[in-house]
Amino acid sequence: MTVLTAAVLCVGFAALIGGATGFGSSLIAAPLMLLAGVGVTETVVINLVVALATRLAAAYQLRAEMDRRRVLRLGGAAIPGAWVGAVTIVLIPEGVLKPAVGVLTILCGVVMALPARRAPTPPTARATLAVGAIGGYLSTTTSLNGPPPVLLLSRAQVPR
Repeated sequence: MTVLTAAVLCVGFAALIGGATGFGSSLIAAPLMLLAGVGVTETVVINLVVALATRLAAAYQLRAEMDRRRVLRLGGAAIPGAWVGAVTIVLIPEGVLKPAVGVLTILCGVVMALPARRAPTPPTARATLAVGAIGGYLSTTTSLNGPPPVLLLSRAQVPR
């Protein structure tokens, strides 16, 4: 089986799970592709291209419900975070990045499964900017940019 075939199968399986749950396809696809022998750089690029296509469609469909200020904060802060991540991925060997993706995937799953410890409050501008930067960093290093905003917004019980 070629690496491309493995990547397609992994992304297809992750899309099924992500479609059923509403999120998490990159969280599933990244470790599966790495286990199948796809390189970290290729995994990141594939996940980001798939995420861009699906998120553009979702953004268009949900545009009336969007909090544009929050989207601008998350997206604007993601740009410098992504740049720092792109610099990082060049400096860190793939042998270190692969296990880091696995550990990060497990940590994200555990944290998402934990119940909220306090009453929901709307996310502050500062928290939104920080999460955007972290998401940007994770997007270019591991393609796991979704968990930080999911955690921020789900803990705050922000409507869809």
